[in-house]
Amino acid sequence: MTRHDEPILRAENLTKYYDSSGGVIDNLLGNSQWVKAVDGVDFELREGETLGVVGESGCGKSTLGQALLRLIEPTDGSIYYQERVDSEGGSGQREEIDLTEVSSSRLRDLRTDLQYIFQDPFSSLNPRLTVGDIIGEPLDIHGIASGEDRDEHIYDLLETVGLNPSHAHRYPHEFSGGQRQRIGIARALAVDPEVIICDEPVSALDVSVQAQILNLLEDLQEEFGLSYVFIAHDLSVVEHISDRIAVMYLGEFAEVGTTEDVFSPPYHPYTEALLSAIPEPDPLWEGEQIFLSGTVPSPIDPPSGCRFHTRCPRVIPPAEYDLEQEVWRSIMDLKLRVRGVDTAEAIAVLDDGGNGDNEPLTLDDIARDNFDSQVRAEFDLPQTIADPTVEQSLSQAIDELYAKNLGAAQDLLEDAFTSPCEVHQPEQVPTGKTHRISCLLYDDRYDDGQFRSTSGGTGDAIADD
Repeated sequence: MTRHDEPILRAENLTKYYDSSGGVIDNLLGNSQWVKAVDGVDFELREGETLGVVGESGCGKSTLGQALLRLIEPTDGSIYYQERVDSEGGSGQREEIDLTEVSSSRLRDLRTDLQYIFQDPFSSLNPRLTVGDIIGEPLDIHGIASGEDRDEHIYDLLETVGLNPSHAHRYPHEFSGGQRQRIGIARALAVDPEVIICDEPVSALDVSVQAQILNLLEDLQEEFGLSYVFIAHDLSVVEHISDRIAVMYLGEFAEVGTTEDVFSPPYHPYTEALLSAIPEPDPLWEGEQIFLSGTVPSPIDPPSGCRFHTRCPRVIPPAEYDLEQEVWRSIMDLKLRVRGVDTAEAIAVLDDGGNGDNEPLTLDDIARDNFDSQVRAEFDLPQTIADPTVEQSLSQAIDELYAKNLGAAQDLLEDAFTSPCEVHQPEQVPTGKTHRISCLLYDDRYDDGQFRSTSGGTGDAIADD
């Protein structure tokens, strides 16, 4: 038996990789590539709380939710659920079960405790079944009710989620999006669950309907003592319903804390950018929105060190350089561009200053000084950087690009401009009793461009490349 203060659902090193190889031949030749959708996540959901999981599309939120209930099989890691146990001594006893170790039939029995609300309120409902049959199906599967008891249970569930019992005889296409999502909620409630994974349940709905569904979920949580994992990409929605928030980026948690913690500084730079995108209900509001450079890297080959360093507006420069943050970010963007192109002409839009015909220009068509100016303009770099060491290395790299020595330019940029964020894997650093951030900016071991290891060596501060 376990203590009441144990999380009702938790995961350790939860991992889900997808094989993206071309097929059998690639597998035989050893050319498999793995999409790292969820990569070593530690997770806790406490009894009666709502944990919001937020992040951009493609960061692994839905994969995490489905893996937690084994709707998809995890690649690695463990998932523990505190199951209610009937005992002679009274109620409230629980026993920990590793969901990754149980059989299919045992997992099916546990579905009465662990349920899922899907994102799309239309495709998740069988269009050939009436609403009554959709809600009644889990009752049939688990032998919960039959006959008149089954009908009464369905009618009660419809009323609980704000629908009319007469709706039981209609089909999903006869309802609005908000009503269909209420049907999905009723189906999840049918088996009297303890934990519900809400996978972006309001993202497909109008704003006014979103508020109704969020209020409904809160009322149901209070009435039935439910625990929610609420997945969303909108921080303003998550703020409304969550007790704690986990901010996810590229398969990992960047920040975890109470709602108050996450919405108050200190922030992870990624969280700060997400928060800056929330509009204020004030027509005179002039917010300072943070625009992230570049695109989300591929989860097939995520960046080394901190995965957010390729877009981070606060990426750390080497200690030996005296640079403004904007200049350092621009140099990092140039380095990433050089790393990802096949020809030097693709570095910047070339302009010979003439009237311009429609023929694409090559490096042979423009002078070296013009190319230098155009590269700097492309990446918002000053014509002369104040730090002479940086200016010299940058000019040499531009010389190599102009000479079409792409490899030499890449090597020079990689050697001269390496951020600690590219090298060191950040750990989750506590900034309070309930708040943790995975960022070198908050790591006490990082000081003036150097790591101080607590074990006498570099230890786990170095990324596993």
